Amino acid sequence: MYTNAPRHNTLRATAGFSLIEILVAVSLFSLVVSAITGMFLASFRAQRHAFAFTNAHNNVRFVFETLSREIRTGFFFENRAGRLVFENQFGIPVAYELRGTELVRCEGYNRATDSCDNIFGFRAVTSPEVVVEEFRFSLAGAGLGDAAQPRVTLLLRLRSQVGNQTVFSSVQTTVTQREVDS
Repeated sequence: MYTNAPRHNTLRATAGFSLIEILVAVSLFSLVVSAITGMFLASFRAQRHAFAFTNAHNNVRFVFETLSREIRTGFFFENRAGRLVFENQFGIPVAYELRGTELVRCEGYNRATDSCDNIFGFRAVTSPEVVVEEFRFSLAGAGLGDAAQPRVTLLLRLRSQVGNQTVFSSVQTTVTQREVDS
């Protein structure tokens, strides 16, 4: 039977959210997503900075280890206009110098002509991602018969850049020849 009595729609009163509830929920969601995105970007920047620092540190460590090993076992040290020249443990003349933004090494250096006589010439010791800003050294006790042990103090300043993160580093060390100078 059909009646004209008003129907009560109980479903309509409880089904859904009001406009104000939706706006509050979207606002809270936006705030949470913004905070998470900010934290993610900050951790990403920190990771890039850490990578740049690690890259610079590994290059400095490699350069100093290579130089230190050769200096400890080397002989006949001299400073040739900012170029560190000596003979390595095998009697081969070796030279280190700063060329542009790279620290370079020559094995087979000719002291008479002040040139690199091997087919490769001067080869970079540092990686291309690292910019060497300064390479200095000082020699002490390098003269024969001066009764002083040969000692080389090295200073290296460099920067490494990964993306927009730049790391500057300065390291200094002193290396003494292993053999007693006579």
